[in-house]
Amino acid sequence: MNLALAEADLGHRQPELLSLADRVFNMKAESDMNIRSSLAVDLEKMTQALRASELARILSTSKMTIYRLVKQGDIPYFRVGGLIRFDPQAVADWLRRKMPSGQSAA
Repeated sequence: MNLALAEADLGHRQPELLSLADRVFNMKAESDMNIRSSLAVDLEKMTQALRASELARILSTSKMTIYRLVKQGDIPYFRVGGLIRFDPQAVADWLRRKMPSGQSAA
């Protein structure tokens, strides 16, 4: 196959490839939403305030990421003396607000 024919073939398949990329992106977004939804439900079952290390483990991230979110004011928290704590219900609500419009936790 010469280069011109190969480029023409690729040109015809471009919409198909873009469609596939869109589907993969949408699957990732849906998966992220399902994970957030599940985490929100699990957090609501907790009755005690969480430490940064506990929240990091639940959210599968590092303690430093949690502290960065606190510093940026991106995640709800409160202080007990000098210690940072997280209300599970407030974090669950925060996760839900981060979901795409029209989606809700199960």
